[in-house]
Amino acid sequence: MHGLSVADSLLAKVNAEAAKHPGEKVTEVRVKLGTAMFTDTRELTSAWKLIVQDTPHRAAKLALERVPGRDCELLGIVFERG
Repeated sequence: MHGLSVADSLLAKVNAEAAKHPGEKVTEVRVKLGTAMFTDTRELTSAWKLIVQDTPHRAAKLALERVPGRDCELLGIVFERG
């Protein structure tokens, strides 16, 4: 369940940023995930795929970087002309 709430939070940030880039498609979402978070990369990736399936970002790849700590931080979003 924790992975789903993290994915939902990420999606809100992606939606806000995507609104600033009309006509472009999100292809990748880059995230820094702390090792002390109570989620792992498989859980978060699965949650991401579930939560974006009915959105314009359904094909966006989630690129995770595991780092020490408790943070989950959006590092960047990759766009391409749609």
